[in-house]
Amino acid sequence: MTTSPHSGSLHRFEQVLAWLVPVASGLAVLVASLDLLGWALASRLLIQLVPLPGVGIMMPNTAIGFVLSGTALWLLHEEEADPRRRWTGQALALATLLLGGMILSEYIFGIDLGIDLLLFGETVKHLAPGLPGRPSPLGALSFCLTGLMLLLMHVRTRQGWLPARLLALVVMLVSSQVLIGYVYLDERLFQPERLVFPVPPSSSMAVHSTLLFLLLSLGILSIHRERGLTGMLLRDDIGGIMARRLLPATILTPLLLGGALLLGERLGLYGATLAFSIFVLITMAAFLLLVAWNANTLSLMDARHRSEEALRNSEARFRTSFEHAPIGMSLAGLDGQFLNVNGALCELVGYSQQELLTKTFQDITYSEDLELDLENVHRMIQGEFNTYQLEKRYIHKDGHLVTILMTGSLVRDSRGEPLYFIAQIQDISERKQLEQAWRFLAEAGPRLAASLEPQATLTTVAGLAVPALADWCMIYLFGEDGRVQGVEIMAASPEKSRLLREMITAYPHDLSQEGDIVAHVLQTGQSALVPEIPEALLEERARDVRHLELLHRLEPRSDIVVPLTTHGRILGVLILTMSESGRRYGARDLALAEELAHRAALAIDNAHFHEQSEQATRTRDEVLRIVAHDLRTPLNVISLSARKLLVSPPEKRATDTSSLESIQKAVDRATRLIQDLLDVARMEAGRLSVDRGLEQTAPLVKEAAELHRALAEEKSIQLTVAVAEDVPPVFADRDRVIQILSNLLGNALKFTPEGGRITLRAEPAGHMMRFSVGDTGAGIPKENLPHLFEPFWQASVGRKEGAGLGLAIVKGLVDAHGGRIWVESKPGGGSTFFFTLPTAIPATEHSPHHA
Repeated sequence: MTTSPHSGSLHRFEQVLAWLVPVASGLAVLVASLDLLGWALASRLLIQLVPLPGVGIMMPNTAIGFVLSGTALWLLHEEEADPRRRWTGQALALATLLLGGMILSEYIFGIDLGIDLLLFGETVKHLAPGLPGRPSPLGALSFCLTGLMLLLMHVRTRQGWLPARLLALVVMLVSSQVLIGYVYLDERLFQPERLVFPVPPSSSMAVHSTLLFLLLSLGILSIHRERGLTGMLLRDDIGGIMARRLLPATILTPLLLGGALLLGERLGLYGATLAFSIFVLITMAAFLLLVAWNANTLSLMDARHRSEEALRNSEARFRTSFEHAPIGMSLAGLDGQFLNVNGALCELVGYSQQELLTKTFQDITYSEDLELDLENVHRMIQGEFNTYQLEKRYIHKDGHLVTILMTGSLVRDSRGEPLYFIAQIQDISERKQLEQAWRFLAEAGPRLAASLEPQATLTTVAGLAVPALADWCMIYLFGEDGRVQGVEIMAASPEKSRLLREMITAYPHDLSQEGDIVAHVLQTGQSALVPEIPEALLEERARDVRHLELLHRLEPRSDIVVPLTTHGRILGVLILTMSESGRRYGARDLALAEELAHRAALAIDNAHFHEQSEQATRTRDEVLRIVAHDLRTPLNVISLSARKLLVSPPEKRATDTSSLESIQKAVDRATRLIQDLLDVARMEAGRLSVDRGLEQTAPLVKEAAELHRALAEEKSIQLTVAVAEDVPPVFADRDRVIQILSNLLGNALKFTPEGGRITLRAEPAGHMMRFSVGDTGAGIPKENLPHLFEPFWQASVGRKEGAGLGLAIVKGLVDAHGGRIWVESKPGGGSTFFFTLPTAIPATEHSPHHA
């Protein structure tokens, strides 16, 4: 808002009052110094100072009084002045009072105190022989009053009045009366014998002395300006404005009218009565004009006041709406510099108002969104449109992005020139996150349904999570025994992928670790959110220094661990981690991760069901093949042997038992095949049972070896048993262990050439007993190793030796005992099958145990 003329007049009046003290004190000392110089040089020009007839001269003592009073005024005008300065000023004021009192005493009592000719005596006698050196009585009285008001300058009565101001008014009135006499050519001042020299005792003050007294009194009135007439003139209201407007007219109108009437009377144009009536009429007319002028001014002021009030109200409404708006608002210059911002915007971007006012909107706009924003700004300045709306992103003080909907407008002046921009900013981050979440989930459905392979499904889940929800993730699938059945990792960078693979290889996940977050999620079925991962948590998770180094290089900053749950079963966990992106997880991210995990669990479960269905189909086909092919052989033997018996004579039947032995062998082979099929079926159904007890290890191993020694000797194969007599017993099903060892020894005998060697070992390994069956056969190709324990799988399609069930049954039986089986082999170097069985009874053991 522009400054009103009346406020400008007040400012100018204040400036005048502020300059009165230095001007009055300075002129008093300067004029008095020139006068003293004139007396010293006997210069009439300097003594008279005003080169006009009848204006009088300033005596030396008068000049001394003005030097004293002018200096005292300068030293005392500050109320909180330094004590030495105040004491000096008060001493000079007291000297002024004494000087005036002494001169006034000389007039009142008709005495000569010998002070008139103390300075420049001869010059004074020559230039003022009538009463040389003595100032006028009014001058002496004025010095007395001036000295007294300087001493009382800052003294207040109990009612708060300032006596110095009253004394200053008296001096001002006396000075004004003499000055008006000079203006109106008072005959007492201009009689022929009083023109310049000599000066009689009744003579009035010199004109320049009068002016100095007037300035000194005005200077004292300007010190405590808030009081009296000056206080009224300084008010910034209607009364103060009217007082400042009427003051010049109040002073000048009577002076001008009185002078004009007095001049006409002296010229004989009219008599005293007519002059008086003319004075009354003109005064009335002047005051009527003054009243009309001020009434018009007041009307204009009232209209202006109403306009200003309306403008203030409008500004107040805008300010209130701006500051308390629920959305962000800002005013920005044409260069983008923020001119004003409200609290909502500060809260939205995380900066304080002071910080934001030092920035431009370009500083907090995301770089990818800035070009379009600047283009719209340029087009709006060019006048192509008045407002525009844009979705863009601001950079929060802590670094994350805030999506906003901004409506920008351009404010122009009355000439159409652009002034500044005003923007309304709405935070739509939550809405955008919801939209992104729905799009993410909508995309996840078809991708998860695209494959029914479990591993492909895990890869799809990881691909969905990175980088949309995480910088890197890990997916663990667990079996019913708590063992890891599948792991999938993915990271946004190849380096992080390499580090993750290195970490899970060197440090497989240990659910038994105290405080393990994955174990807690698996136990409770509740998701875990870690918004910020401190250094202490990394140290707690690390198993050793190398593990901690890998964690530091992976830079986990925030974690989410959610269970993969479906139909009340926990299949595994999904671990999402924020790292180099700097983002942090919150409740909304947790909800989205849980929804993804739920859909992923359904997809993984469906993939498992599909795999089981495929496996069931393969099992059915293999069973049909075995029934149709492998069982046909013993049935043919039985049929041929039975037919042979039927056609043989009775006496030969009694002595020839070969046919019966063939039938028995065929039945045993068919029985074993059928038993194997039943075991596989039970294993597939999870009902392969073992009846466990404590069994001595050494006799068990030796018994299994002796069952195959005859066949080994037949093939010239060396069968060696390496087991100590004092090894701990195993907690196992005796018959099933014999079955496991028999299957492994049978395989070894099948694939070991004549003259080869087979070694059967048993040795303790912690709380387990480790068995091994090693041979010197051809070995197993590397690509075949993952399939060895699959039911019905055989290495060569063209060489069908058995049904391919032996190793699958062995694995099922080992798993049912709570052990583990694996194989080490290389082509040409033989093969060694290892498996473990427990040596102690578990605390939660129930017999029988089902696989």
